[in-house]
Amino acid sequence: MMFPVIALGQVIDLDKTYIDSTWQSIVVDSIIFENGATISNKETDTLVLIEPVVKIEGDLYATGFIITDEDVMGMSVVSTPGQMTITTGGTFEKLFEGAIAYTGTHLANFTESNGRLTYTGAPDMMITVQVTMNIEADEAAQLIQLQIALNGTPIALSNMQADFGAVDTDDIIPMHWLLELSTDDYIEIYGTSDQDGDQFTVHGGVFTVERH
Repeated sequence: MMFPVIALGQVIDLDKTYIDSTWQSIVVDSIIFENGATISNKETDTLVLIEPVVKIEGDLYATGFIITDEDVMGMSVVSTPGQMTITTGGTFEKLFEGAIAYTGTHLANFTESNGRLTYTGAPDMMITVQVTMNIEADEAAQLIQLQIALNGTPIALSNMQADFGAVDTDDIIPMHWLLELSTDDYIEIYGTSDQDGDQFTVHGGVFTVERH
């Protein structure tokens, strides 16, 4: 059976009846519909549908990550310093005790509540987490550790620590991590000290999340 051949660059009007079941493939740069929609494949490996509103009836199956132009970011800042008391040395607790308070800002597809950034977007998303915390020792000798927590569970490999040798000494503890988030996943900062009942002060800090 012979099939029609269309040269590159030729425009096909799909509203005409001459395209019927004998067609098995079409090789063109663009398909233009009379109502204004245009499907363009002029760039290598890029298919562009030029239409402000697209309606899909039925199921849509996609593989790989869904890429969107929407902003995906959030920031939580320690707005009020406060003191942590670690009940059991080596057990991580959320950095949210006493007077410690947080403020959220630059939120897009995230919400913030008491040092918790929650992802509210629909597609699964790869994000970067950046953390900087200002910690002061309240013990004469103290090993303080911080970890990034996903959905209330600290991530052990994100651990960063500072070893203090005197009371009232400060240090800046940074952390960095990559995560894949689904809708309603949330991120927090946890910390611990090496002895039961140890105290330390959170003077300030900021952690940000953004799509990468």
